[in-house]
Amino acid sequence: MKYRLERINELMRRELSDLIMKEVKDPRIKGLVSITQVKVDQDLKNAKIYVSIYGVSKKEKEKVLAGLVSSSKFLHFKLSENIRLKIIPTLNFILDESIEKAFRIIEKLDKIKDQEKKHDQ
Repeated sequence: MKYRLERINELMRRELSDLIMKEVKDPRIKGLVSITQVKVDQDLKNAKIYVSIYGVSKKEKEKVLAGLVSSSKFLHFKLSENIRLKIIPTLNFILDESIEKAFRIIEKLDKIKDQEKKHDQ
């Protein structure tokens, strides 16, 4: 069952990414929207869709997330056309800021490294 869920998670991630890029026309959805992870419950009734959004402010990210939430019924319908499952899970979008946090940490580490180089010279 675990292997099946992993396949479903990955299939839904790919399909949703494609649908958001090509078919969702909500003007609130700006910047680069990336589906980082999908976690479908074992009963296939709910799916947590982790979304990373680049190129917009924090306030704009909330608007993008609201646009995705309002598009969820459309996306659910499109998934039912594209994926063969008995049940297409309800989509719950969650803002994923882990990649941005990682970039900030890397930037800080680079600054520290540059400071150490200057100090050593």
